[in-house]
Amino acid sequence: MRPLLLLCMWLLMPGSGLLEARAQSADTLRLTLIQTLQRALEVSPDLRAVASRLDFAEARYDQARASRFLTQFQLQTAHAMGPGLKIPEDNTFSPEALYLNPEVRNDWRNVRPFNQLEIQLIQPLWTWGELSGQIRAARYGTEVEAAGTRQKALEVAARTGELYFSLQLTEALLRLARETGEILDRAKEEVNRLLQEGDPTVDDADLFQLRITEQEYLQRVVEAEERHQIARSALARQLLLPDSVVIDPAEGPLAPLSFTLQPLETYLELAEANRPEIQQARAGLAAREALVDVARSDYYPKLFLGISGRWTYTAGRYRQPNPYISDPYLGESCGPDSDFG
Repeated sequence: MRPLLLLCMWLLMPGSGLLEARAQSADTLRLTLIQTLQRALEVSPDLRAVASRLDFAEARYDQARASRFLTQFQLQTAHAMGPGLKIPEDNTFSPEALYLNPEVRNDWRNVRPFNQLEIQLIQPLWTWGELSGQIRAARYGTEVEAAGTRQKALEVAARTGELYFSLQLTEALLRLARETGEILDRAKEEVNRLLQEGDPTVDDADLFQLRITEQEYLQRVVEAEERHQIARSALARQLLLPDSVVIDPAEGPLAPLSFTLQPLETYLELAEANRPEIQQARAGLAAREALVDVARSDYYPKLFLGISGRWTYTAGRYRQPNPYISDPYLGESCGPDSDFG
């Protein structure tokens, strides 16, 4: 009888308990470990926040590459009402030589549509490595954010996997607790039978000890059920599921994995080659070196090609083909642009 009591006490070690049988409801969601990890990565707000920084870095990289051509391009339009021309009736000059007639005036009583178009563009020719350095820095910046995204994904996956295994562990402990309860019931039946038969090896102290063990068992049951509910709620919260959904692991009971411990150098090499933190640090260092080249280029003059053009048109006015005569309401021009730095 004493070995039976010791077996019951061993089964009631901390962490064990009992889960009452639960009927499968319509809201029960059976998930494998892979499905759980996939959903966690899809709905994780932390991962989305890090991924948005990656999108911003990629956009900045595209902008840096686009800066190689037409670094500055401006297009401005103006639209208003402009005056027509008041030409004397005795005018003898042709429309292209109206500037020779001093009696020609702007006629604000007869306004016309005024349209103006201005274009300004600047193309870098030689920048002493400024543009290439900015492109390299932006490219390494995307690698930094990509490594950060992978790191956050690993953190989310590790946290989700831990919750999934915790749920499996609590269910395994509850199954063990059910077996413990059955053993206790059989032990009480056996002690009562032996007491009724008057077996000298059994007395009331054995029955009293069994009742004490049973009370400890019931306490462990409550603790185990609470841990199981906490593990299930934590996993559902990680997956952003509503409270009405109950998660049920589809992997079955936990099973030991075969594992062969390798030398420490093996794990150090794998970590150095695959850990996103190390990749992030390397990309960040390369980006800083590229920014040093960009800052160094400020000590040298840069060569740009600047062009600006203007087109102005007002109906009812005539072009005067004289280099010394200009009409602010009609004309076109194109030339080098020096208004940049």
